Amino acid sequence: MMLNTRHLAVICGMLMALLLASFVDGSLKIVDDAVHEKTGADKSIKASVMAPELLSHSGAPVKNYVPTEIDAPIIPGANVTTMVPPNNDRLLSSAMSSNVSNAGSAHPQTTSHQTSTMATKTTSINPANATNSPGTLHRPTQPKSSMRNTIEPATYGTRAVKCDYNTCKLPNCLCGGTSIPGSLPPSETPQIVMITFDDAVTFSNNALYKLIFSDQRRNPNGCPIRGTFYVSHEWTDYNLVQNLYSSGHEIASHSISHPFPGRNFTQQDWTDEIEGQREILTRYGNVKRQDIRGMRAPFLQTGGDSQFDMLWREGFTYDSSMSVYQNKPPMWPFTLDHAIPFNCQIGPCPTKSYPGLWEMPLVQWNDLVGMRCAMVDGCHRPANAEQVYQLLMSNFKRHYESNRAPFGLYYHATWFQMGGFDKFLDAILTMPDVWVVTTSQALQWIRNPTPLSEISRFAPWKCSNNFSGPRHACSKTTFCPICFQGRMRSINTCAASCPTSFPGIKNKNLFTPVTDNASTCSKPFLVSKNSRTMN
Repeated sequence: MMLNTRHLAVICGMLMALLLASFVDGSLKIVDDAVHEKTGADKSIKASVMAPELLSHSGAPVKNYVPTEIDAPIIPGANVTTMVPPNNDRLLSSAMSSNVSNAGSAHPQTTSHQTSTMATKTTSINPANATNSPGTLHRPTQPKSSMRNTIEPATYGTRAVKCDYNTCKLPNCLCGGTSIPGSLPPSETPQIVMITFDDAVTFSNNALYKLIFSDQRRNPNGCPIRGTFYVSHEWTDYNLVQNLYSSGHEIASHSISHPFPGRNFTQQDWTDEIEGQREILTRYGNVKRQDIRGMRAPFLQTGGDSQFDMLWREGFTYDSSMSVYQNKPPMWPFTLDHAIPFNCQIGPCPTKSYPGLWEMPLVQWNDLVGMRCAMVDGCHRPANAEQVYQLLMSNFKRHYESNRAPFGLYYHATWFQMGGFDKFLDAILTMPDVWVVTTSQALQWIRNPTPLSEISRFAPWKCSNNFSGPRHACSKTTFCPICFQGRMRSINTCAASCPTSFPGIKNKNLFTPVTDNASTCSKPFLVSKNSRTMN
């Protein structure tokens, strides 16, 4: 049979498709082998298929792994691994009496109340600090870097898909939506209220914080209300950070330099800014690294997968940067195992799966002129105290009278109007089902939904929550004047010594400090020594 031109074209096209499929299959196998370093893999392709900033973190050691009992207090509390095993908990590890999983070891899925026993190396719990009482922290010996857990959930880094309610279960996974966790009715659901402040902690705004978080303001169980501070580095007084931390407030990372925009950041940029600020808070604010669990992006400008891969790899528990337009009813927090359940407001948002990493979304408010705002200072500014009260109460009621999703009061201290806020806060604190807690305490309840009728036994919200950090405030501040880029800067800290150069992106650890030429520094005041102390 004679073949015409049309038949020949079809046959040629089919042959080309087969050849192309064979080539792609072979190429993908080479890429997959290179990425996973399989035997016989073409290692030369690895650098071309993985971003350099990702490669630089593939072997990052776990810095602090602290296994704790389930329901242990969360602020301050225990840490998580950098690489979290399947079914592991990023707020608390599974209850462990003597063992920690060894790097590369596999174990079957367990419930949060089971003990991981498939370990080939162990980390011993300090008997002097261990206890069997509920909600008490174990104080284990820190594992060596060689004992880091490198088991990764199968979905980590893969394309995020729609959440499956049949497989995504608490305490470690929660689909995004408006349903109350645990299927509790609103009448049995505590209305969580979170007061947060962004940016530097300074002498001027510290007075405001003392007024807001007066010990006279208490939750229904008699414990003082507490907030979350997303702290940026520039102009922060770290002695005051220590005071907030020792009082039970949560300290989170808000970057070193407060850059904009973050959408173009690499993973290394996010690591430098967010993990770098975590290190500075630890060094100069005496905040234990494992207690710095969350972050908020400057200007709420998320950085897509570069940001969230950094959070997952560095062992953070949550992000609170994504703004959500939907507010009738408002959205509950969720994990990033699956695709985000709303339209991304300030992109880029994550597109991959980050098992066990939580998102505390900023549910947008309606202001008094009908516009939407994610943070209070984004709303049209109320003209007087009564309008402040109306703004706060109307948005609170939208949560309280519907599904009782956590209500966030997200502030910058420079905007804050005390008039009207006092009236609002005192009003809601008279309600027996309203609790003002930290972001991490809110997530702890979401992981373990406890009805109001049983809330008295919920350990993370009790007053005696066994701090892992210092119980004392900074009693003797060291004032450290430092020459930085030709100008005199200073740091106030209770750290044992002053830095030799001003901490920043490139010298946050101060292992190899970059020293300015002090002779060229214009000094606004005279100093005879490297530091002096203030009582």
